[in-house]
Amino acid sequence: MGKGDLERTEERILNSHDSLNLLTALLWGEARGEDAVGKLAVAHVVNNRRIDNRWPDTFKDVILQPWQFSCFNSGDPNKEQVQIALMPSFDGNWGNLSWRECRWAAQSVISGLCRDFTKGANHYYASSIKTPRWAEGERACFMHGRHLFFAL
Repeated sequence: MGKGDLERTEERILNSHDSLNLLTALLWGEARGEDAVGKLAVAHVVNNRRIDNRWPDTFKDVILQPWQFSCFNSGDPNKEQVQIALMPSFDGNWGNLSWRECRWAAQSVISGLCRDFTKGANHYYASSIKTPRWAEGERACFMHGRHLFFAL
């Protein structure tokens, strides 16, 4: 199987999941080391993009846009863990508190049970990395844990 075939297979697998599973996996890949508030904040970024006409209007389409969330990018160390976690036969994470928090945060934001407290953030990055070009000169609207959030 060539690289192109593998990428198409990965895309088909991701597209077969619903918004709740994809958002849970995104939170697992992007914020599993954060507390519940940090996980909710990342979920709100996805929702804020969904309701902004610059992005697609479904959770699934926002999440699967290329190069938007690093845990889905080729070469990201979290990508393999996210893919394994999305496999239908994988249930090992349910015993993990962080995974359950990711699921709870995803459900809370998708269902509208949790109001946005990020002041409209639609971007974020981990403070452990070099400031991305898109954030240079911008002021964070919310900070929590190891993430800085921006409303751009």
